[in-house]
Amino acid sequence: MSEHTGRRMVTRWLAGARRGLTGSLALALALAATPAQAVPRAGVDCGCSATGSYLLPAPPVERVRANEATGLSPGGTFRVFAVAGVGVSADVTVTVAATGQVILTASADDWGFGVRDDQFVVLPTPGSLGPPVIDLYHLTATGAALVRRFDLSAGRGVVSFSPQGNHALLFQLSPLGQNATVTVLDPVTGAQRFRGDLTYAQPMATPDPGTMETIRLGFSPDAGEASFAYWYLSGPSQVTTAFADLQAAAPPATRVGSAFVLGYSPCGDTLGFVETIPDPLQAGQNLDQTSLYSSASGLSLTTLSTFPVSYEVALVATATQHIAQAAPGTQPPFAALAANTAGAACPPPGPTVTPSFTLPRSAWTQLPALFTDTTVVPAGAAVLSRMWNFGDGALGEGPIGLHTYAAAGSYVVTLTVVDQAGRRTSVSHGLAVAFNQPPVADFTVSPAAPVRRDEVTLTDTSTDDDGVVSRSWTVDGQGFSDPTVTVRACGPTLSVDLTVTDGAGQSATRSAVIPLADPVPPDILVPAGGDLAAAAATACPGDRLQLEAGTYQGGVRLVDVSLRGAGAGASFVEGSGASPDAWVLDLYASGGQTVTVSEVTVRGGGLAEAGGAVNADADFAGLVALERVEVTGGTGHGGIWISSVNGEVRVADASVHHNGNTIANSAGGGIGMSCCAVVTVDHSELAFNKAEGEAGQGGGAGLLEAAGITFTRNDVHDNSAAAAGGGISLEVSRPGVNRVALNAFRGNTTVAPALGAVALRGTSVFAGNLVAGNPAGGVVETGPVSLLTLVDSTVADNGGPGLVTPRDPGGASAAVVWNTILTGNAPDVDGPLTGGGANLISVEAGFVGPGDYHLAAGSPALDAGDASAVPAELTVDLDGGARVVPAVAGGAARVDIGADERPTDPAGG
Repeated sequence: MSEHTGRRMVTRWLAGARRGLTGSLALALALAATPAQAVPRAGVDCGCSATGSYLLPAPPVERVRANEATGLSPGGTFRVFAVAGVGVSADVTVTVAATGQVILTASADDWGFGVRDDQFVVLPTPGSLGPPVIDLYHLTATGAALVRRFDLSAGRGVVSFSPQGNHALLFQLSPLGQNATVTVLDPVTGAQRFRGDLTYAQPMATPDPGTMETIRLGFSPDAGEASFAYWYLSGPSQVTTAFADLQAAAPPATRVGSAFVLGYSPCGDTLGFVETIPDPLQAGQNLDQTSLYSSASGLSLTTLSTFPVSYEVALVATATQHIAQAAPGTQPPFAALAANTAGAACPPPGPTVTPSFTLPRSAWTQLPALFTDTTVVPAGAAVLSRMWNFGDGALGEGPIGLHTYAAAGSYVVTLTVVDQAGRRTSVSHGLAVAFNQPPVADFTVSPAAPVRRDEVTLTDTSTDDDGVVSRSWTVDGQGFSDPTVTVRACGPTLSVDLTVTDGAGQSATRSAVIPLADPVPPDILVPAGGDLAAAAATACPGDRLQLEAGTYQGGVRLVDVSLRGAGAGASFVEGSGASPDAWVLDLYASGGQTVTVSEVTVRGGGLAEAGGAVNADADFAGLVALERVEVTGGTGHGGIWISSVNGEVRVADASVHHNGNTIANSAGGGIGMSCCAVVTVDHSELAFNKAEGEAGQGGGAGLLEAAGITFTRNDVHDNSAAAAGGGISLEVSRPGVNRVALNAFRGNTTVAPALGAVALRGTSVFAGNLVAGNPAGGVVETGPVSLLTLVDSTVADNGGPGLVTPRDPGGASAAVVWNTILTGNAPDVDGPLTGGGANLISVEAGFVGPGDYHLAAGSPALDAGDASAVPAELTVDLDGGARVVPAVAGGAARVDIGADERPTDPAGG
């Protein structure tokens, strides 16, 4: 088609609007779902008196995109919940607005309602990569029926609806845009009423014909939209049109010609054409010829009149005729085309319908009132439309009336139905609408006077005239939504807030602070052999379990709950029970909480690769303390395993013995840790423990990557490790410090030789300690990044080097030794010292006797009065004597530099 011809055809079509064919020439195929109706011929082929200019076919209407508007269908019957997809499918849910009943769920890229409520379409967004189908649903108050699934595998497509909702239309474009299919169907049953195939003069780029100048289509203007027409450019100077009677079984009429305008008579019974053709009598001249078509009257598309092309011809229906009307001042002024029979008498209308509907059992302001059409429709009859008048000026349409009244009062509700003959019949009922009272929130508490640790049951007893539909509890900061809530009361008070909401969205709140009496006695008493886990389950944060003398089954987790026995060796907790991690006691404290275990013996626990006797987990400023306890027989992670992060663990006055860490590359047979707490071990015995897993470190205590370690006044003997530190292996992360003071290390060994009774890494202060008689050697600095200060200690008679310092020339290792005895080792010092003094190295110290590390009078280890190197906290030695000895008989004061000194001479230290 040439550019000139294309412009001329568009101009001719637009000229038709100026000649009296009203309506838009630019169609936008879109979604608009409406209920199908049985359409009578009344008002189309008979009984219609409308006259005037012919009208352009009425184009389909655009759908209501509920996801972009209010979320409600146009009449408010249904609600859609979804977020519009943009190339990505969304979960779409359709509910009945009045009841909340879900009637449809789907996955879609786009969706929308029709101009009436009961049609819903799910489809891909044009241009998206969504599924190649479009689904058409018919919605009711009880469900959604899939009317038709349009397969788009053969090309892109869109669905729209006739303006009055009687028909659905699918326009499908082939992949190359050269061909298209138009299908008209019943939107309730899915029955096909028309199908037409189109071949374009030039390809279309989009399935939306409103974006091109190559196709127009629309429906007749009668109430039933009884016919359908489309016309398109099928060649360079050729237009093809099709006309279909959607109520008749006859095939559609088609026409191929040049440029033309067309339109429907005002009653919609006749389709007329004004077509431009060459004048057969005058070369180079054109004529406008007129023709009419009607399946009902027998009119066919034959030429009925001709005019010069300059006459501005329009088609008009009078009360008696269809005429071709020329513009004023031209001759002839008009031509009669055919008789107008639309106003003729109609056949008998058939049976009538009896309208009826149900009222809601009760109605309140601010709540939707639901009215359901129960109209009786006899055989041979049909309901075309239903109209509701709710009595307060508001109207509704469809089989379900849904309306919310703003004010209380008495209203007359009327339902009007239109049947197949166009007859309107009404029925009315009175409705009393009550003012919707807000709810009253209330609840009961059981027991009425609760004691701390009680299980308290709270029951919602709120009232409302239309019923409570939801509730929200906040009990001591915890949320619930059930009608009944049971909680353990743990504070000095129980804080309760209950908010209830009715169907109108009105809410009310009741708050109460319930005092809780303290239990008597304050501790939870567990009788001998009692269920320790059950007792722990009744505890509140900060409570303590008090055990009698006897044996209790372990496998108990204590969170911010302490435990006290009748004494180590009197109260026993043993075995891991049903604990999935095989701990006898699993202790946890966080955020300022404290868990203390005291006066108890913990025995057993652990598997080859998990668990142990005690797990101490203190996170984020929590504290776990074990005081005056005995821990023995643990395997897996051994006796006490510290699994804390940013917390603190203390072990004091404890006996940790005969435990074994069996996990490869782990640390600590008696006490172990991999990371990262602050740890204090004080006044405790660590004996006969083993770090026996492959490369295991620290037989008595293996504390690695700690934030800080204080290890004081402990007796560490007869422990063994597979790797470094037969007695202890300590590693502190910067800026933490290993503080090791006033301890005795004896008889500790390693599987590999000469790896030390004490292994230290990081910044360490080693002061006032006795390291003697250990087959694995004395103190090993395990650098390379280590800073060791060794002061006021005795390292003697060990089966390996007394002190080993790193030799890494590129490291930051340093060992400073002050006032220390290093003697009888093999050798006494292995590696460089970077500072210090006043030491006795590789010289007979002058002990009282073999194996006795008390200094004799006259020992060279007595420092003549220089106390400057003695830390203030080390002024008393292990035997309780004063480390700085005052002068006697005018002599100089003396300072003991041993660890376990008991001088035989008053002048000694």
